Amino acid sequence: MNNIELKLSRNKNWNFFYYQTEKVWYAGDLCNVKEILFKIKKLDEINIQKLKNILLNSNNKFGLIFKFKNRLICCTDTIRSYPIFYSKQKNKLLISNDPKKLFKKPFVTNNNAIIDCLLSGYAHGRSTLHKNIHSMLAAEIIFLPTKYLGNLKIYKYFLYNFTFKKTKKNLNYLNKKLDIKFNKVISKLIKKANGRQIVVPLSGGLDSRLILCKLHEFKYKNIVSFTYGLKNNSDVKYAKIIAESLDINWKFIPFEKSRFQNFYNSSFKNKYDLFADHSLSLPNYQDVFFLKELLDKKFIEKKSIVVNGQTGDFITGGQIPINQEKKNFEYFNKEISLKHFFLFNRLSNSSIQIYIKENLKNFIKDKSLKNKNFDEILELWNFEERQTKYIINGQRAYEFMSLDWFLPFWDNELIKFWNSVPYKFKVNQMLYKHYLRKWNYKSLFEEKFNQVHAFTGRISIIVRLLSIFLSITEPLINKRKIISFLDYYSRYGYMYNFFSLNYFLRYRSLIKNAFALHTLRWLLDRGLKSEIEFLNKKYKFLKK
Repeated sequence: MNNIELKLSRNKNWNFFYYQTEKVWYAGDLCNVKEILFKIKKLDEINIQKLKNILLNSNNKFGLIFKFKNRLICCTDTIRSYPIFYSKQKNKLLISNDPKKLFKKPFVTNNNAIIDCLLSGYAHGRSTLHKNIHSMLAAEIIFLPTKYLGNLKIYKYFLYNFTFKKTKKNLNYLNKKLDIKFNKVISKLIKKANGRQIVVPLSGGLDSRLILCKLHEFKYKNIVSFTYGLKNNSDVKYAKIIAESLDINWKFIPFEKSRFQNFYNSSFKNKYDLFADHSLSLPNYQDVFFLKELLDKKFIEKKSIVVNGQTGDFITGGQIPINQEKKNFEYFNKEISLKHFFLFNRLSNSSIQIYIKENLKNFIKDKSLKNKNFDEILELWNFEERQTKYIINGQRAYEFMSLDWFLPFWDNELIKFWNSVPYKFKVNQMLYKHYLRKWNYKSLFEEKFNQVHAFTGRISIIVRLLSIFLSITEPLINKRKIISFLDYYSRYGYMYNFFSLNYFLRYRSLIKNAFALHTLRWLLDRGLKSEIEFLNKKYKFLKK
């Protein structure tokens, strides 16, 4: 392919093998990749529709780049487990598994992508931080002939969705169906683990608890779990009870501010950034910090497989809008802006709002969603942007530490199931909570284990007293703003403790949460100081 150049490299994710006479580059499960290739090989004639069907009926997790019958084929799985990048340069199409391979001098930054990251922590659409480098999205195929003439068309083989269709199926029927599906996924996990240590990061939430309980029910022996954060917080309290009830080896790692800050200023962290961010998404810092400690202490074995509960809340209906009034684009724009474009308070002026609105209009146009319900479009946007870019990208922490990973909630079996569950059984996680209450394994899904509190210990008393006082003297909005200055000592306060208290206080009124500070620091460490200063001068989202 004279005008198509593959700039690929082996790394912690990607490797290759020879299939017939062609080199196949892949990431993820080799068995899954070989099964896909076997199905393709059986075809007398390869075409895009047949390829779509094969990929739709395959399982996650994989990335795939190869030539077959004078065709270049690049595929991402349904959750974009492994990103693939492309760039058009000098009448050539360059394809890579690593955006750094596509860097072109002079370096041209993408200010729109920087704004995206400042708004939400990740670049939107196909954008990266580099103007001429683009990323494939979830469930996409590049399918090109040998004689590439410059017309790049990317095909979609799956759209995340939920249904409003009425059904005669009742809650009990769906409950049994969900149990069958989840058991099948757990069986798949156990087969994949094949006796290896399974590591479950355990919070006080329902999703990681479900995974741990299912593994215990299936009598898998080699399991450890861990919890991190502030001492005596709700997550720690419930995690300890759960682990002891199941007789699972569990470790709690309390945060130590000085060690956090040392990590944040280390060459180790900088190396992790270059590996994990893919020039488009804020890396997951907390997991990589604690994983390193657990590996160093040999609590976690080197060949372990990490299994977390991401993102049970989303896929089971926890983020579906409840209000069933007739929706329009303005509603869609408002919901996205409030829930996803909020990291910096001052990035909400009129020019930014116009920018966001145009991006959302293009999202609907590109995917031909004109006849879709706006609640469905809202879910699809969340899936394609936040879930597959930021949430799934969190798995890079495990890869960086040379650990395997598995996401039960994002197995294709469960994706297809939850896409088929009617709205009325999915909203407010009705079916999911019904399932957990009915199963109630070892009595660990009772209501008393679901009450997570932001503050604990003496600080909770201070917050309570301050709330009472401010309720009398100040409007509610001011009350929230004032109490937000205590976030440094909240349940998730360790996310702020990568920074000093003075740094936190300096920026607290300008930000929504800790991820704003992490995003700013990540972009600055990326060498984008002058771009940030330019954007700040224009939009004034930071104090001078």
